Amino acid sequence: NPQVASVVYCSLFHFEVSAKMPDTDEKGVQKYVVSTDRSGDIHVHVQGDLTQQDKRCVFLTVHDLGTNHSSLVDFVSTPAMSEIKERSCFIHVDVPGHEESSPDLPDSYQFPSLQTLGEDLITVLDFLHVRYAVGLGEGAGANVLARCGLAHPR
Repeated sequence: NPQVASVVYCSLFHFEVSAKMPDTDEKGVQKYVVSTDRSGDIHVHVQGDLTQQDKRCVFLTVHDLGTNHSSLVDFVSTPAMSEIKERSCFIHVDVPGHEESSPDLPDSYQFPSLQTLGEDLITVLDFLHVRYAVGLGEGAGANVLARCGLAHPR
């Protein structure tokens, strides 16, 4: 039974679903590339220790248009978030074409709908073997996460 709430620019939901050696940046954020059926390759950035997910809250984040995972990594790294960061793990998703230094998408690229992106987020959670996550999105990212929660209530 999904719990879906939309608060200003943030969607929160809880669902159940059923990690590999990634690249790690200077901030300790691990990068993965997850192939999805309909949205193509999705770049995912993990901030925190997913092996501790049974003891910590896991947040799945999606940014707004014109930004990327970096804005959410910076937000989580602020002093105000330090206690939450210590007790949590964050999975930041980059919407296709919003990755750091990404080239322009080709004219022939068929951008996935918000619905398709939301439905394909389950592939990210499956890839990382995440069983439970709380969605945290800003703007369009909140919409994508709400669609994910509705499409995958368990």
